[in-house]
Amino acid sequence: MEDVLIVVLRAVHILLGTLWFGFGMLAMLILHPAAERMGERGLTLLRLFYGYTRFGIAMPIVSIGTTLAGVILWLMRSDGLTDLVAFTSTGDLVMIVGAVAGLAAFGHGVAATGKYSEAFAKASIAYDENPSDENMTALKAAKTKLDLHGRISGWMMLVAIVCMTSARYLA
Repeated sequence: MEDVLIVVLRAVHILLGTLWFGFGMLAMLILHPAAERMGERGLTLLRLFYGYTRFGIAMPIVSIGTTLAGVILWLMRSDGLTDLVAFTSTGDLVMIVGAVAGLAAFGHGVAATGKYSEAFAKASIAYDENPSDENMTALKAAKTKLDLHGRISGWMMLVAIVCMTSARYLA
């Protein structure tokens, strides 16, 4: 029965992790740069994306699900979060680096990227309801912070993905 649980948890971890990474890369590498090139129309695109889609719901769900499945898998392999005896090969050490990067991305996402994503979404709606200079200033400030922290989270996720996918081949 434990083997089935491990297979299910790995599948959940991989599927949700792929979605988390894909959503983040879509925003960081495609959506935000395109919006920058488009100027005012690009800002409208971002306002619609963050303010009126389910992106702000999907990202927390996939990031929490990925992290939770990963932590459970870690605990099933060891005697606790800090027990590294089960992790001794080169591949295992790379897996640890990936896990730390993934946890850092999750923490940063909660503390910063998610916060600024939500702030941008709220500023977008506020601007749509009242297109004043004050609301535009708040919108642009939120976008600047979202751009920065989205890139930070994205790079941490990239390190996590590269480490975790390559660890098996380094064992």
